[in-house]
Amino acid sequence: MQSENTHWRLNLFGRVELVGDGVVISNFGTARAAKLLVLFSLSRSGEMSRERLADLVWPDDD
Repeated sequence: MQSENTHWRLNLFGRVELVGDGVVISNFGTARAAKLLVLFSLSRSGEMSRERLADLVWPDDD
Protein backbone atom coordinates (compact mmCIF):
# COMPACT_ATOMS: atom_id res chain seq x y z
CA MET A 1 0.00 0.00 0.00
CA GLN A 2 1.37 3.41 -0.97
CA SER A 3 1.77 6.08 1.65
CA GLU A 4 0.97 9.73 1.09
CA ASN A 5 4.69 10.35 0.63
CA THR A 6 5.27 7.87 -2.18
CA HIS A 7 7.49 9.34 -4.87
CA TRP A 8 6.40 8.42 -8.37
CA ARG A 9 8.62 8.24 -11.43
CA LEU A 10 7.29 8.31 -14.98
CA ASN A 11 9.41 6.35 -17.45
CA LEU A 12 9.01 7.71 -20.97
CA PHE A 13 11.66 5.73 -22.83
CA GLY A 14 10.30 2.55 -24.32
CA ARG A 15 7.04 1.62 -22.67
CA VAL A 16 5.33 4.31 -20.57
CA GLU A 17 5.50 3.22 -16.93
CA LEU A 18 4.56 4.84 -13.65
CA VAL A 19 6.78 3.49 -10.86
CA GLY A 20 6.45 4.10 -7.15
CA ASP A 21 6.99 2.26 -3.88
CA GLY A 22 7.80 -1.02 -5.65
CA VAL A 23 4.71 -0.82 -7.86
CA VAL A 24 4.95 -0.59 -11.65
CA ILE A 25 1.91 0.57 -13.59
CA SER A 26 2.25 0.10 -17.33
CA ASN A 27 -1.28 -0.75 -18.42
CA PHE A 28 -3.27 2.43 -18.83
CA GLY A 29 -6.10 0.80 -20.77
CA THR A 30 -5.47 2.67 -24.00
CA ALA A 31 -2.60 4.41 -25.74
CA ARG A 32 -4.56 7.67 -25.45
CA ALA A 33 -4.77 7.32 -21.67
CA ALA A 34 -0.99 6.87 -21.50
CA LYS A 35 -0.55 9.86 -23.82
CA LEU A 36 -2.74 12.00 -21.55
CA LEU A 37 -0.61 11.06 -18.53
CA VAL A 38 2.54 12.02 -20.41
CA LEU A 39 1.09 15.30 -21.69
CA PHE A 40 -0.07 16.43 -18.25
CA SER A 41 3.20 15.41 -16.62
CA LEU A 42 5.20 17.43 -19.15
CA SER A 43 2.98 20.49 -18.79
CA ARG A 44 4.82 22.99 -16.60
CA SER A 45 1.71 24.18 -14.80
CA GLY A 46 -0.15 20.87 -14.86
CA GLU A 47 -2.90 22.65 -16.77
CA MET A 48 -3.80 22.57 -20.43
CA SER A 49 -6.68 24.06 -22.38
CA ARG A 50 -9.28 21.72 -23.84
CA GLU A 51 -8.48 22.96 -27.32
CA ARG A 52 -4.74 22.28 -26.98
CA LEU A 53 -5.39 18.88 -25.43
CA ALA A 54 -7.80 17.94 -28.21
CA ASP A 55 -5.29 19.00 -30.86
CA LEU A 56 -2.55 16.87 -29.27
CA VAL A 57 -4.62 13.75 -28.58
CA TRP A 58 -6.97 13.81 -31.57
CA PRO A 59 -5.02 15.70 -34.26
CA ASP A 60 -7.02 14.35 -37.21
CA ASP A 61 -10.47 14.96 -35.77
CA ASP A 62 -11.97 18.26 -36.87
